[in-house]
Amino acid sequence: MLVEVRGLGHYYRRGPHRIEVLDRVDMTVDRGEFVAVMGPSGSGKSTLLHILGCLIRPAAGSYQLAGMDILALPERKLAAIRASRIGFVFQKFHLLPELDILQNVLLPFLYSRIDTRRARSMAMAAIEQVGLLHRIDHRPAELSGGEMQRAAIARALAVQPELILADEPTGNLDRASSGEVLDLFRSLHAGGCTIVMVTHDPAVAAGAERILTLNDGRL
Repeated sequence: MLVEVRGLGHYYRRGPHRIEVLDRVDMTVDRGEFVAVMGPSGSGKSTLLHILGCLIRPAAGSYQLAGMDILALPERKLAAIRASRIGFVFQKFHLLPELDILQNVLLPFLYSRIDTRRARSMAMAAIEQVGLLHRIDHRPAELSGGEMQRAAIARALAVQPELILADEPTGNLDRASSGEVLDLFRSLHAGGCTIVMVTHDPAVAAGAERILTLNDGRL
């Protein structure tokens, strides 16, 4: 088992109001599994993903990642885990416009101890894996939406993470590009990657091995 959360709870403050986002969520993900988390807007999907990605700490519950008690770790160690063991794919790509694709894919290595030559080799391998070697010196503005998301996936893959977290990865894409990205995720899963993907689209979720549904913070 790679991921185990128990009794997960979280809320936000909006003025004097307390808004419950997650309510006693239990969830496990095995190594090599492809899980989709579905639910309407505001159901807590992105908050759950941010907790799994060590970006925020929950208000309640426990989180074990590869046997580590994540909530007991200081921020310095969480930053190291985010940099080396978790790959993030976002709806809006988050590619730096002034950098070419290779430079964007190399960004996670700024926070690792991997030497420059090895980092470049790993980045090149990830770019090849997503089929973008012919675009390696292009900037994001020169790419299609599907190509930008594939570049973002390469950036997530480059450090060879244990867990890939994807937040609405097809949300900004047309149908054809969405299909290409989903085919890539299925290929990565077939190769042994562990993926947790958040989506509101049943057609996208259908590409996963297992589907979980969040409603009003309850899984």
